[in-house]
Amino acid sequence: MTDRRAAARNPLACHAPGFQEELRRLGYLEESVGLHLELLSDLGEWLAEHGVDVGELTEAQMRQYVEVRRARGEKRLV
Repeated sequence: MTDRRAAARNPLACHAPGFQEELRRLGYLEESVGLHLELLSDLGEWLAEHGVDVGELTEAQMRQYVEVRRARGEKRLV
């Protein structure tokens, strides 16, 4: 998949490299970095599926996203 296609499907994809770099700089273990990147990707896909612009994300929408994760059986955010 090209970067353009990934960005169209996931509006947070372009932030993943910098996020990964910052987590490593802060001393996060690779396993934890991977989990954080998975969460970033999952949130980005949810935003795209629901037509939510990153800059317009509200607290209520974040609660809805967390509820969706919990409904899927995911207990932790990371």
